[in-house]
Amino acid sequence: QVLETYMFHSFLKARLNRKMDAFARLELSTQSEEDRLNLMFQSPRRLTMEKMASKRFNPQYMISRRMVISMPNLQDIKLPEGPTRNSSLRRIETGVGKGRMSVKMPSKSVSTFKIPEIHFPLMFQCVHSYYTDFFNHLSKAINTLPPDNSALLARYFYLRGLISLMQGKLLNALSDFQNLDKTDLRIFPTDLVRKIVETMPPSERSQADRKPELKKLISRVMEKQREVMKIDDHVKNFELPKTHMQLDDFVKRIQESGIVKDIDTIHRLFDALTVGHQKQIDPETFRDFYNYWKETEAEAQEVNLPPAVIEHLDKNECVYKLSCSVKTNYGVGKIALTQKRLFLLTEGGRPGYVQIAAFRDIEDVKSTTVAFLLLRIPTLRIKTLSKNEVFEANLKTECDLWYLIVKEMWAGKKMADDHK
Repeated sequence: QVLETYMFHSFLKARLNRKMDAFARLELSTQSEEDRLNLMFQSPRRLTMEKMASKRFNPQYMISRRMVISMPNLQDIKLPEGPTRNSSLRRIETGVGKGRMSVKMPSKSVSTFKIPEIHFPLMFQCVHSYYTDFFNHLSKAINTLPPDNSALLARYFYLRGLISLMQGKLLNALSDFQNLDKTDLRIFPTDLVRKIVETMPPSERSQADRKPELKKLISRVMEKQREVMKIDDHVKNFELPKTHMQLDDFVKRIQESGIVKDIDTIHRLFDALTVGHQKQIDPETFRDFYNYWKETEAEAQEVNLPPAVIEHLDKNECVYKLSCSVKTNYGVGKIALTQKRLFLLTEGGRPGYVQIAAFRDIEDVKSTTVAFLLLRIPTLRIKTLSKNEVFEANLKTECDLWYLIVKEMWAGKKMADDHK
């Protein structure tokens, strides 16, 4: 009955809209500096190694995780987006022909900014000095740049704003972001500025309001957010579709379900689910896909790596997929996939870590079969540049899925490295 009351409805709506009220301020006051910064930036859905290590023995986290996983239907709500704006990043057009990929890049001049070198232990004082040095480098670059080079000037302001944010100097960060109005509004970080304003302590907010240019910036950003909220100001409960869906309806359903928000990704998903069929998805197919996604999410959230394994991984890595227990030529265990690598979580009395491959180190990936008595077992083979031995895993029914995932991650990492 409480869940149906107007009071709870208003409270839930305020949480979903990230409203900075008394409850939000109380929550912020109990969080660490790291958690407050994480609120301003988009965090990965999976637990990073750093979070996994810190929350391993947190009873409150364990209880909340079990509650989320046990929900019969995900009630994830589409959060209101900030005002639309043109992206400052140029689109890379790719064309594929005769097995080769060509990338067409605009022929524009490239400017290089050398950041200060990191040659110190990761201690607070050293990191603080590094941010100060970085800030001074950017200030010098801004002061020596001709005013007519507004595009490059905007990027320096953007970077300096981020450095100020990492230093906790919110007013300086807002001032640099405000300068994007005069240089290149296309890269103005609307969502980030709104989150900065919402998490500012009252004393700093008062200082910002006393500066006309910042007061105008805050008013404009927050007013646009209120306009977005007015467009759709009610809490939605996600429901599975009951009729066939065309592309537009499918995009809406996927976004409301919380699976993904990116339009291009949803379009590729629609194409994958409609291969060989009419360009529409029936309710049964969507339900099966949605239930499988929920199960996968629950399994990923349940991943709890031992400290001996975590120490081999970077602190910002997340386990995105974990296989069932399989036989490999490295031993028996579960294959784990992060954004950087594949590794084998070996089984036994003491679970261990065996590196399979970093994605940038992969030379070839194949999905094949091996003979066992009268059967042929689907097998994934991964050849790396640094090892002579080819990794083999008898993945059986999961083989095709893992082959596609690894190949996609490998191709993405290779493309990113080629254009650095």
